[in-house]
Amino acid sequence: MRVLSIDFGDKTIGLALKDSSLDLVMPIVAIQRSVSENYFQSIKEVIQSKSIDIIVVGIPLKLDGSDGAQATKTRVFIDQLSTVIDNSIFTVDESFSSVEATSNLVNSGMDSKKLADVIDSAAACVILERFVKESTLLD
Repeated sequence: MRVLSIDFGDKTIGLALKDSSLDLVMPIVAIQRSVSENYFQSIKEVIQSKSIDIIVVGIPLKLDGSDGAQATKTRVFIDQLSTVIDNSIFTVDESFSSVEATSNLVNSGMDSKKLADVIDSAAACVILERFVKESTLLD
């Protein structure tokens, strides 16, 4: 089973991939929303080219577990995405995923000047790793 993780942001959509036959989560292309007017088509192309089975989207919940403004935007994105693709879409709490991703990248020795180029897909990796830990779908 191949899983695509999405970190939906106002400017960038980070993507990560996991193949259940491998114990590895890999960042893939990030989609710049300002550049790609039809980012749904870009996501659909990734889904088709990578033979994705299911989608995981991170929802940035507040500390009390409720939705804030960005979570609401993300849920609208999920609703719109579901009209374009046939894949099942799951959600996972992505709170602090960008902070965790930044820490992981800095600890790996990445130059802080390059962080902006990869942080969204790295956050998508964190989201996907959380999903793998919480889900029984990939067992």
